[in-house]
Amino acid sequence: MSRVATKLKKATSTTSGGFTARYIRLTGFERSVYNGPMISQFALYTDADLTNLIIGQNTNSNPTIPQLSASVAPHSSFPANKAGSASTSKAWYLMGRTTQQITNDWIQYDMGSPITIGSILVRTGYHTHTTNFWATSFNVEHSNDGTNWTLLETVTNTSGPNVNTINTGPPPPPPAIHSVVTATQGSIIAFTAAYYGFESFRNPDNGSVSPISLTISGTSYDVREAVRRVSRSSGVDNDSTSSFYFSVYAAADGSLPADDWFSSVIVETSGGSVTLTPAAASVYSQAGDRKEWRWFSSDFTSAEITALSAEWDGSGTSTLTFMD
Repeated sequence: MSRVATKLKKATSTTSGGFTARYIRLTGFERSVYNGPMISQFALYTDADLTNLIIGQNTNSNPTIPQLSASVAPHSSFPANKAGSASTSKAWYLMGRTTQQITNDWIQYDMGSPITIGSILVRTGYHTHTTNFWATSFNVEHSNDGTNWTLLETVTNTSGPNVNTINTGPPPPPPAIHSVVTATQGSIIAFTAAYYGFESFRNPDNGSVSPISLTISGTSYDVREAVRRVSRSSGVDNDSTSSFYFSVYAAADGSLPADDWFSSVIVETSGGSVTLTPAAASVYSQAGDRKEWRWFSSDFTSAEITALSAEWDGSGTSTLTFMD
């Protein structure tokens, strides 16, 4: 089972996060195959972390939830209130639909009066079926009068069954820039012991390979290399094999920065930009010496390979922007 996290797109949040509404509904379904979809879980929470339950996820296998209703109950064994259960073997089932896109059917909570909602959990699909009965897309909407509706999110699933978490609070602030390293790209440094070439960044002030200082949590380190590594044949680089490394050398006290001291590093060349995250990196440490973050060719799209390969002829200038 996969989890797809989505964020609020069009709803207006309260200052404390979340939104206030009386009615919450799911509608505009698109089914995965000729059957369905099934909605096996539909729950509301006060917070964004799915810990403070308002309604839904009832431990009773056949809960009585008068606030949960649907436009139709097409199958007597799968009424709307089954979606309020914690069980994935109970569900509201839209059976017998003749079109892929089901626009008019809905399932909704009526909370009686407006309440503040921090997140919504929706599970489409049925526990005994891994390929059928799930929704490839649906809309989450809210209303205070049951007539005028505001779109919270259009959820899209590429596989199923799925658990979708709709976080209705304000999006987190963007990460701040930690530091920017600007360097010219130097000529190829050939290593006789390996069939690879390295193209290094050089100090833009004097063209040397002297270190570039980087301060992390008040401690000064050196960036001595940021390189694209490529496989070579007969002196010709195979750009499709491009990998990217950067190294941070130990501080005066021998310490090395944490693996995730940055949230991302943005490599910009004339060919475009590539955003790299520590989670995707292979990190290598040599105690008291250096730590190296490595991203391999399999981590990049073809467009990112093109960006990494641009201007690596000794004349170009690129930047590395480290984000907190």
